[in-house]
Amino acid sequence: MGAPLVTDGFDDLGRVLRSTVLEVLPGADIPGGTAFFVAPGFALTCAHVVGGRQGDVLPVRWDGRALTARVVHAAPSSPGGQPVWSPPDLAVLRVADAPAGHPCVWLGEQPPPEGTPLHTVGFAGEHATAEATPAWPRSAGPQGVRGAAALRLRGDELAKGSPGSPVLDLTTGEVCAMVQTPHRPGDAYGGLAIPLAELRGLPIALLRELWRGHDRHHGADGSWAYAIDRLRDRRTETVRPEVAELLDPAARLPVLRATEEARLRGLLALLPAAEDAYQLYERACGGPAAPMPAQPLLDRRDVIGALDDVARARRGELHPLLVLATELIPRYLAAERAVLRAWIDDLAVRLGQRAQLARHTTAWTPTPAELSSVLLEVTPAGHDQQRYLLSMSVYRSRDDVRCLAQQDEPIPVPELEAALRRLLRLGLGHLGWGRRVMVELTLPPELLDLPVDEWVLDHDPVPLGLVRPVLVRLSDEEESGSRPEAEERWDALSADGDGMSFATVGCGVDVGPTWFYAHLTRTNPAGALLPGPTTDRARRTLLEVALRAGTPVALWSRVGCERHGGPDGAGTCRGEAFLADLEPRLRHRPIGALPLDVRQLRAAAVEARDENHCGHRLVLLWDNPFRRFRGTSTLDAQW
Repeated sequence: MGAPLVTDGFDDLGRVLRSTVLEVLPGADIPGGTAFFVAPGFALTCAHVVGGRQGDVLPVRWDGRALTARVVHAAPSSPGGQPVWSPPDLAVLRVADAPAGHPCVWLGEQPPPEGTPLHTVGFAGEHATAEATPAWPRSAGPQGVRGAAALRLRGDELAKGSPGSPVLDLTTGEVCAMVQTPHRPGDAYGGLAIPLAELRGLPIALLRELWRGHDRHHGADGSWAYAIDRLRDRRTETVRPEVAELLDPAARLPVLRATEEARLRGLLALLPAAEDAYQLYERACGGPAAPMPAQPLLDRRDVIGALDDVARARRGELHPLLVLATELIPRYLAAERAVLRAWIDDLAVRLGQRAQLARHTTAWTPTPAELSSVLLEVTPAGHDQQRYLLSMSVYRSRDDVRCLAQQDEPIPVPELEAALRRLLRLGLGHLGWGRRVMVELTLPPELLDLPVDEWVLDHDPVPLGLVRPVLVRLSDEEESGSRPEAEERWDALSADGDGMSFATVGCGVDVGPTWFYAHLTRTNPAGALLPGPTTDRARRTLLEVALRAGTPVALWSRVGCERHGGPDGAGTCRGEAFLADLEPRLRHRPIGALPLDVRQLRAAAVEARDENHCGHRLVLLWDNPFRRFRGTSTLDAQW
């Protein structure tokens, strides 16, 4: 028998490791063995331990309690005529009746080098006892098994019931493998283990569910991470990196302590899943020239490991891990933002990068394309323009749009404002009520002048449109068919160094839709300016023509013109004054800057106390095709 490694942190980890293991009870065609908790309600074991019986419900035992586990994944499903099952020999169990707060192992993906001391705990099996048996083997390096690399174990006897047992690397404090078979033919001791890098072969949705549960657990309970840090601090071969070494381009030293990593990954696991891992990685590293990650980035959590591998920052610049964390701040609610900011501040102090952090934070101003949004959609209930269906989603990125509410009962016009206010409060509550949140409304033509930007909500003492950008879109049942063309047009307008150009409709001028469409086709402007509200049916028709012609931006005033709006035709022409004031302010501005520009114009009108200012009751229609509502037939379960 081997002897346990004596090191600070081992006693803690050994005790917790024992508390994570479950006994998989044998049955008909079920050999039985060991499993271990990796996330709340989820355990890993070998496929052969459960007979490859995906979908079956099996009895298991944990801490003397009888529980049930469903095999939600098992691969392969049979031995294929071999004495040792082919790789990955991996099964995932969902233990629905697992007690709340049960411990989970800390998973690692790096196989241990030859000679590394290991520790495992499995059930004896042959002694018909529920007692778990510890062992202290060592790594004997990789062993090829039908095209895959298993891990050879030597130096201690593994119990017959040990398949499925966690293998703890005593130099890193991570569970890096799982016992597959207690011995190899011809070996008195030792056996084979499955490296947990095999988890990456799981279905991506299941893998993310496991990792997110794992990370939330260790983000909330830092005891395992604390023990890992104690282990690392006491290892004689570890030299604590000084800041100068950390920022040395030649250095290849780890950056995050385990407790720091657990807190950051726990925060990441609170966000909805999304496909933006590579974008985050490149942004943190300063652009597309970022070094290629050592392994594919299957989820945002992989970005942390990839940036820790970079392990350096360019001289005088903020470390990529801190850049990543600052990029994530707008995606959280207020309480979570405070935790993330504290994490950023603590790491910046430890790395000696407070000055770089201050410069980065000051310099970073998100563009509208990067802002989160509350997305409200109002659609007529059939052909009834007096009753409407509502839905609300939150947008964090192109790949992260979540429907939070959907009204199945039509809302009559008198109740519409109250219903929209409730949805706004719900959406802003999820996104944190910050200034870096837009409000985007898709409305039918008759509601485009709904004064949502003038509403005052509970958390804001001033109108909504002064706190954050508020914009509208026109409902269009056929928009999906023209989306590629709209995206191409938007990209071209965004890349135009001359900025915005506008077609204007003069106040009181009788312009027909055919002439206006031909004019737009010839001049190809980025936007259209209308002199007054769209409650005027002729003006609303021109707006619809502009959108059909591919013009994605329009602006107008909700205030009518005294000269051209009444039967007497008295007073000044406010419409022409509005156009003359607004057009030069926005001419040559980037199309992406308009939501923030319009918010500033609204604020300028209030500050000037001038109802003739072009920002007074100004409406922006800004139809960015990359920020679309998604289908809302079902609500997102995790919300």
